[in-house]
Amino acid sequence: MSKPFDAATKALLELDPAGWLTCVGLPITGPVRAVDSDVSTITAEADTIIQVGEPADYLAHIELQVSHDLTLPARLLRYNVLLNYRHDRPVRSVAVILRKGADSPSFTGLHHVRLPDGSSYLDFHYAVVRVWTLDVEAVLTSGVGALPLAPLAKVQEKDLPSVIGRMKGRFEQEVSENKANLLWTATKILMGMRYSDELVVSLLKGVQGMKESVTYQAIVGEGVVKTRKEDLLFNGEKRFGPPKKRIVTAINRIEDESRLKRMFEQSFDVSSWDELIAIL
Repeated sequence: MSKPFDAATKALLELDPAGWLTCVGLPITGPVRAVDSDVSTITAEADTIIQVGEPADYLAHIELQVSHDLTLPARLLRYNVLLNYRHDRPVRSVAVILRKGADSPSFTGLHHVRLPDGSSYLDFHYAVVRVWTLDVEAVLTSGVGALPLAPLAKVQEKDLPSVIGRMKGRFEQEVSENKANLLWTATKILMGMRYSDELVVSLLKGVQGMKESVTYQAIVGEGVVKTRKEDLLFNGEKRFGPPKKRIVTAINRIEDESRLKRMFEQSFDVSSWDELIAIL
């Protein structure tokens, strides 16, 4: 299944990392920039990490969650440990739950790793931000890159036209046309998780021809390619065992979606990672 929201939200984090830090309540103690997670050789997941300070005071891992996945706290712990080991810096982990259907009472901000006798030997602390509980005014006055979250915040449907109008005003004043297109594209993708297509189209009518825009097509295309790589690595690992670093690197360099599709389809017929990456 295509995951365009993955690419859209990653683009937002890279566009305005400071705005996202403010929105999720993390401190800004120095210069802020998005950096590559640099743990792709260990896991197929590829998140954007925010470095705070120069040199880094800490790293922020913001995980945006749209599906119901009870392994979320364990995944956050894994990333936290890997990033800390790789960069030798403290890591603040934040789970941003984008819709109520993805939430769970088990997302408490504290993850216990227990021994067989039930005793806890490791306590991992993380932050949880449930977007629908955020004050919409706070989101609307945060960084421009976090504004696409505003329609998902604590807002009544009747107030959405006003919210969209304020977003439009800020985009026109604060960012270039290309960046505004990206922001509106992300807004549409995110709104589609809560509201009907008819309402989204009505609210964004006249703002941008999303489906026809190069920005929209690029984000959706990037999401498809990312998903193809994840599926290929997942299926390959089940058949051939964990891939070596060179295999992961080779697959991550492929940007041809049709080739990735062929590789996945033929992954059931070949007998090794080397045969798989040789497929053109």
